[in-house]
Amino acid sequence: MADMKSNLRGAGLMAAGMASFAASDTVMKVLGGTYPLFQLLLLRGLGVMLLLGGVCLLRGYFRLKISPRDAWFMFLRVMGEVGAAWLFLTALFSMNYADALAILQALPLVVTLGAALFLGERLSAARIAVIIVGFFGVMVIIRPGGSAFSWYALLVVLSVISVALRDLASRKMSEQIPTVYASFIGAAGVTLSALIAAFGTPFVPMPAHDSLLLTIAVVGIAGGYVGTLAGVRVGDISFVAPFRYTSLLTMIIASVMVFGIFPDIWTLLGATIVVASGLMSLWVEQRIARALDAGARLGAG
Repeated sequence: MADMKSNLRGAGLMAAGMASFAASDTVMKVLGGTYPLFQLLLLRGLGVMLLLGGVCLLRGYFRLKISPRDAWFMFLRVMGEVGAAWLFLTALFSMNYADALAILQALPLVVTLGAALFLGERLSAARIAVIIVGFFGVMVIIRPGGSAFSWYALLVVLSVISVALRDLASRKMSEQIPTVYASFIGAAGVTLSALIAAFGTPFVPMPAHDSLLLTIAVVGIAGGYVGTLAGVRVGDISFVAPFRYTSLLTMIIASVMVFGIFPDIWTLLGATIVVASGLMSLWVEQRIARALDAGARLGAG
């Protein structure tokens, strides 16, 4: 278990990473009406690989010897990265921006549950209860059976599961694997998948203005890769994961300023339920940690 200083540093990295991801998603949504998904993923991926690859080259990370155990978890991480990219952006291009990003707010709850199931992190009955409430909030956002329901929302849910796989695999990798290197491998996996999808399909010419926007997406996704991966590796995943919710404010601002759409009452209500559940989960976890620490000091005395 990490100390509080490490947890706070991890939380800051997570918040910065999520802001970077939100900037990239906003640009991709803007460009998605003009260019095919494979082209955007391929060009963005090549840019990210160039950016992160340069850092890896300068620091000699490409000469690292990867253990079979780390290679396995890195493979799982890449699978999560690829699945998340295709599922989420496919949905994002075809549904309301605010709804898509609001559903993503459930990610910390899924990661917390996954950490308990697969990493052995403690999960109390109270935290299970707030996770269930959080999933109810997701249902409020999706509104299955309602007139506003979109099947693309289910793709966002699947992308949440994919990102959870990525984060849990990141946590299991040894500290000998640099964050930038792991992020480069993840970007390479997404780029390779886009290259395969590009065979036989013509590219749409991209003017300078759109190329500049795509550059912003490249920097954003690179910052998101590094920030979120570093966050879950520096701090306890159950502590750091809830700080993904900082992207909610970014989502509202982008939805209004870029797309001219203010999230409807159901989206805001559902997102509020999900965020409140995540914060309650964090509060319960901290109370348990303090109680255990107090008990340990009492026993030592």
